[in-house]
Amino acid sequence: MWLLCSFLCFILISSTIADTCRNPTLVKHSGYSSTDSFFHAKTAIVIEFSVNCDHPVKEYPLYWEYEGDVHLAAQLPTGLHYQITFVNDHKKIARGQYDIRIFDEEGFAALRKAMRSKVDTNEAVKPIFTVSYYHPGSSGREIQKKKTKNSMKHLECFDIILNSETNRIFAGTVLSGHLVIALTVPIRIGQLVVALTGEMRTKWVDKVSENIFDSVEPIVNFKTQMYLNERGTDDPVEPGNYSLPFQFTLPLHLPSSFQAEFGFIRYVCFATATILPGQTCSIGTTKQCKEFKVEKEINIVDVVRFQDLRHVGRQRPVQAEECFELIGCCRKQGRIEALIRLDEGVFLVGDTVLAKLEIQNCSRRRPLRRCSLFLLQEALFHSQSFHGTTSSNRTLVKVLDVASLQLPQPGDRFSQNVELHIPENTQPSSLDAPLIRLRYRLKLDLGDSCELILPIDIASVRT
Repeated sequence: MWLLCSFLCFILISSTIADTCRNPTLVKHSGYSSTDSFFHAKTAIVIEFSVNCDHPVKEYPLYWEYEGDVHLAAQLPTGLHYQITFVNDHKKIARGQYDIRIFDEEGFAALRKAMRSKVDTNEAVKPIFTVSYYHPGSSGREIQKKKTKNSMKHLECFDIILNSETNRIFAGTVLSGHLVIALTVPIRIGQLVVALTGEMRTKWVDKVSENIFDSVEPIVNFKTQMYLNERGTDDPVEPGNYSLPFQFTLPLHLPSSFQAEFGFIRYVCFATATILPGQTCSIGTTKQCKEFKVEKEINIVDVVRFQDLRHVGRQRPVQAEECFELIGCCRKQGRIEALIRLDEGVFLVGDTVLAKLEIQNCSRRRPLRRCSLFLLQEALFHSQSFHGTTSSNRTLVKVLDVASLQLPQPGDRFSQNVELHIPENTQPSSLDAPLIRLRYRLKLDLGDSCELILPIDIASVRT
């Protein structure tokens, strides 16, 4: 009997030790926050972090504390991965760094004891580690709420936070984020959907014929159903802060986001919450509604590689040359010879285009003004009429960079290297787009309708 009791005690102690994380260390952490105070009544911050132990454990409760506010960190089902979510007024979550202290169960007990004793918890209790996140702040004017007798803010926060430090998402990658919801009272939510849609559209009115040209091309349409309680039930959701992760795998090639006078390529990630009848869901008002929606426009960049563009005919080096005859007072006044040479016809977004210019003034005319070398973006739009009987095209030209030069004197010749910069937010050249196509050119403007054009291509990735 004594041996049996000793054996059981040994098993109990061994299992207790095995379920305890020894030497917990912070592996990695990341944070995301809402930054638009115009469309959202509250600011939400989501922080995720991972922990490593000397030996594997399945469950390891951790607690987080910030300025005296203590909560249990949500452990994700994928292992020792945790999530922290807190929501507050925009003014209370200002721009700056937030240091969140993390405690295990022993540290949590010591922290609560120190708080009851009203001592300085920062000095009395040390965390196992600290996770930090810098919140860039909220932009835009804050929502002005109307005060009513029965003003109730049942849905304090309903926002989409993307897991990306920038708003530029490349095609072929995974678009992921969190749907953050903060409830102050129990609410029955019938349906909760997060979706990603994209479309290409061209539209204009012909001023001569007054025909309406309007064409729409769907690009993507992804949807995912989410749940705050058990799947298939419509029980009221308890008050609290909720952060629901989502992700969409983007196709390898998608037209880059673009917007201009005659059309756009637009991607929108949105979430809708269907509130069951009898529930008040609007912010700052008692008006009943059936659906609450939030959306965030996504900037998609197509994956256009150097090799893809070289296959369409851009050899290196590339050049363009032309001889322009100058005519004035009903007679020839000579000619101007111009040449543009590039070592490479394909460039990367953010690169500097180094162009070698050679201009020879073989005319008798003294130059009256300077010449210019332009880096141009040309957007070509195609659309069908409203009834589909006719089609029409439009072109918009945008100057990305320009350099001014002095024309040589009559009889002179000069060579000069000119640098033009491709902006970081430039869309890559279009590979295949039915309605909107983007292309790029260098244009040397010599005046008197003398223009030399050299097409180039812009890639978004090198390999």
